[in-house]
Amino acid sequence: MGAHAPTDIPPAGSTAIVPIPGQRVPSATRGSDNGSGQPNPVVPQLRPTQADGSYPGADKNPLNKLGPNERNACLSNPYDCYRSRNAGDDAQAKADSVKYFPGQGPESTRQDAARHCIWQGLTTESANADFAKAMGDAHEADSGSPIPGSSVMDVHNNIVGRSVGRRYEGDRVSIVRTCVDLARGAQKWDPGTVLNADDSTLIFILEK
Repeated sequence: MGAHAPTDIPPAGSTAIVPIPGQRVPSATRGSDNGSGQPNPVVPQLRPTQADGSYPGADKNPLNKLGPNERNACLSNPYDCYRSRNAGDDAQAKADSVKYFPGQGPESTRQDAARHCIWQGLTTESANADFAKAMGDAHEADSGSPIPGSSVMDVHNNIVGRSVGRRYEGDRVSIVRTCVDLARGAQKWDPGTVLNADDSTLIFILEK
């Protein structure tokens, strides 16, 4: 090594990459391209789980509000999870379903149908349909209901929501409006019968 060569070079990979203005961040340190020619935001590192499966800072870490299967879906797709949670998809679905269908209750009603449709539609729009399905399936695995057919209803309405999300990509207002309209015209389903509804028809079980 020459007399003027530095002797305190840190090991490879131990120094964060600081992007030069105007240059793209290397793909290993950013999310996939969002189609605009600009790099997506770098996803914050997920902190390791504690012995009980929760995360440090339980009151602040949103992953602690998820069931174990939903948490695993997020950990397996951190960038999509970040995009969806940053967009507030779940919170908006809950708020809008209550707003348009007040007093109905969140289980197996038109409000429930609207919530699943909006949630899956917005998640498809902010992330993608594959991640939306992964989260929807994980939610059903984590949830339980004493109402027969409730999970079948949710899975069907999730399919409808993803279809709406793909149809109105980039238009969140139309996703919500369409899901609300579909919930108003939803088909009442008797879990004791064969489900006969396509991916443009929401279903519900309880009329309130």
